[in-house]
Amino acid sequence: MFPKIGILLVLLVAQGHGLYQGCANSDMCTEPHTYCSKSGFCNCIEGYDPIKVSIYYYCIKRPQEIGGICSVSEDCSTRAICNGTNKCECSEDYVLSPDGKQCLEYATQVGDPCLSPNVCDRLENSLCISGLCTCAAGHIPATNHSRCLQMALHVTDSCEDLPQCSTFLGEGAVCQKGHCYCDFGFTPTQNRNACLPVVHQEGAACVENGQCTAGLGPARCAAAGGVCKCQNGFEPNENNDECV
Repeated sequence: MFPKIGILLVLLVAQGHGLYQGCANSDMCTEPHTYCSKSGFCNCIEGYDPIKVSIYYYCIKRPQEIGGICSVSEDCSTRAICNGTNKCECSEDYVLSPDGKQCLEYATQVGDPCLSPNVCDRLENSLCISGLCTCAAGHIPATNHSRCLQMALHVTDSCEDLPQCSTFLGEGAVCQKGHCYCDFGFTPTQNRNACLPVVHQEGAACVENGQCTAGLGPARCAAAGGVCKCQNGFEPNENNDECV
């Protein structure tokens, strides 16, 4: 009988006490990084936090905040690495928050939220305004919203994407071969800052002479009423769609 009791005691001592189990002294807390607290339970030592895996509790090292001392990147908080001076800093794809305590993701699209101005840094020509990455003045979002492109102000200005042309020059503007042009059925204004629809009927509304000449031939935009009229010496044909 006595040998069995001795074996049981040995097994209990060998098993030790895990996290949150009762104890009389720290030697009884055999789980790594634990000690016996004043309340008589095994707790994590300073610098370690409890974690539950399945039905068991363990103590893991508390991640260092940005600027904290480290030896390997695993010592640092999420999104941070251990740099050459053994301090935690944000990894390449993240930027430091204004309070210096966390690493924020860079914005990838215009309209993404920004808790810090630096969040928008990888979006060309953008700023953090009212908590959102916004295109700077004179720029508009690309079709896929991945960056901000300079707005075209004149026909033949350079472009990469349709919105650069159509935003200011109008829906009749297109981006072709790297430049803004007026699409079929449209003609540039005299100062080339817009694309206006070509007028194909004598007597139809117009803004500039170019609309009339592009559609009717020798015609002009009459100041009185703002309609296309054939020039002196020319008359509209029977279909009213050409000056002859």
